[in-house]
Amino acid sequence: MPDDADLEALRRKDEADGVLLGIPGVRGVGFGGKVSGGQATGQFAYLVYVDEKKAPDRVPAGELIPRQIGGVPTDVLEAARSQKKYVGVLQGGIEIDLFHGDFRTLGTLGCLARSSLVSDVEAPDILLSAYHVLYQQQLPPPAGSTAPIYLGSQLDPVVLLGCCETEIKFANVGAGKDDGLIDAAFAWLQPAKTLLTKVHGDAITGTLDLRGANLLLHDGVDPAIRDLVWAHKYPVWKFGAGTSLTRGVVGDVIYPVDPPPDKPGLFPPRKAQMQILAKDANGNALDPFAYHGDSGSVVLDNNGKVVGLVWGGPGDDHPTEAWACHIGDVTEQLGIRIATNPPVGPWRVPEPVVPRFPDQLQRDLASVPLWTAFPRLYRKHLVEVDHLLRFNRLVGETFRFSGGPAAVNALKDLFSGRLDVLPETLDEDLPWATCVHRVVDAFMVKGSPALRADMEALRPLVAGVGGRTYAEVLDLLSDFDAASVHA
Repeated sequence: MPDDADLEALRRKDEADGVLLGIPGVRGVGFGGKVSGGQATGQFAYLVYVDEKKAPDRVPAGELIPRQIGGVPTDVLEAARSQKKYVGVLQGGIEIDLFHGDFRTLGTLGCLARSSLVSDVEAPDILLSAYHVLYQQQLPPPAGSTAPIYLGSQLDPVVLLGCCETEIKFANVGAGKDDGLIDAAFAWLQPAKTLLTKVHGDAITGTLDLRGANLLLHDGVDPAIRDLVWAHKYPVWKFGAGTSLTRGVVGDVIYPVDPPPDKPGLFPPRKAQMQILAKDANGNALDPFAYHGDSGSVVLDNNGKVVGLVWGGPGDDHPTEAWACHIGDVTEQLGIRIATNPPVGPWRVPEPVVPRFPDQLQRDLASVPLWTAFPRLYRKHLVEVDHLLRFNRLVGETFRFSGGPAAVNALKDLFSGRLDVLPETLDEDLPWATCVHRVVDAFMVKGSPALRADMEALRPLVAGVGGRTYAEVLDLLSDFDAASVHA
């Protein structure tokens, strides 16, 4: 947790920028944990990104990076490789790998955000990236073949590299869109993960809506910013898994992008996109802003405000530009809120609270293997099941209209002693087993691989309790093979 001196150092970062960005070879300045010998030191430092890290005796005297500025240590990192450094906690700019069979799709965790399920004072519960990074991407058939190539699926595990653990797998992809307006999606964070609302050490302070209509409104964007945007002089930056830290300026904010003629199905034709130009405010050419692996990274201005989400670019054919969705379109279409930095310390996604069951039931089931696995199963699937019931039409309506609420209430009444026997039929006289199979079938269509596997394993047990007494249900639970679920 940062102390008062660390917070003061963060507030004075602009002064450090003025010193460091004037040194030749410095490409950017961040603020985060200092690393020495591959290990986190526990100190905060100004992170100085350079083109090439050299021994001090090879650097001209006027280009040496100061060991400290205002009492704050510096940490020099090569921009081209700095995404591989230890970042300590989950934050924006980390590499995303999604594996599907022999194929791999590479992208970037843009930033952390909040769904409608949490308030602004709670920990962020989702990560934001590009749709084609988190969701299924179908490419045109290769030469001589009629079969399309699939890179990833919305049901495949999402793996993050270069963070505080070797791998971090998320419960499942949440929601996304790949249409004529945005290429964006989010994934649910697993409970008990520690995270920062930053991009590679730099704080996210908010969002800035640079859509054309907002630039024209009298109460929209600040006139000084608007004039810089229209003049193609508004500076922005991003940190991605492909090209690390890069800088540029906002170009056209209502930019039309069509797929290449030889790959008409690569992505939908898009209108009103944000064009990012690989040059500085004075028109000097810079390195390409984005390349393969950078999709999903957020575009920020020098005030830490997110303005866009990178999804593509012309590549080698035209490396002087990249394309991004406007962040206003992303947040509106997905119904999310970008998580900003305060508090400066890390958030921690809390563990779900396992519901309390009657004492008699807990005593009766104390030695049942499935019962001992229940808390882990509950925490494992709560977020996904809750989201599907609330926001997925197929799952929600199937649950409601196939006796789901009635079945849950009946089980509660049986376990609390208010009911002697579970009903054999539920809503509209449907057999208990039929109702269970309908609900499970809906989850099998929309659920993640882990949820589907456990649902299928539990299906015979839950379908078979209709018409049973408390003692008979206990016997069924005791006979169930708990090893068939992956708690």
